[in-house]
Amino acid sequence: MQVSVVVPCYNSLAYLPATLHSILDQRLPASVDGLEVVLVDDGGDDDLVGWASSVGDARVRVVRQENAGVSAARNLGIESAT
Repeated sequence: MQVSVVVPCYNSLAYLPATLHSILDQRLPASVDGLEVVLVDDGGDDDLVGWASSVGDARVRVVRQENAGVSAARNLGIESAT
């Protein structure tokens, strides 16, 4: 089993370092084979892609959509989860 965490993002770089740190530091049960974090850029104008690539963790990836709201961002994140 793998755990996928979907984080809708809209100009939220001020909060993402603490959010991502909290997610990645979770202790997972032995039955969990892996963790992925899908950051969904909901059309913001901050450099989410650049910041996420600087994190340097293969478990973190970004998908992007034009601004469509938090529900649509969550849905895209779920569709993009492996």
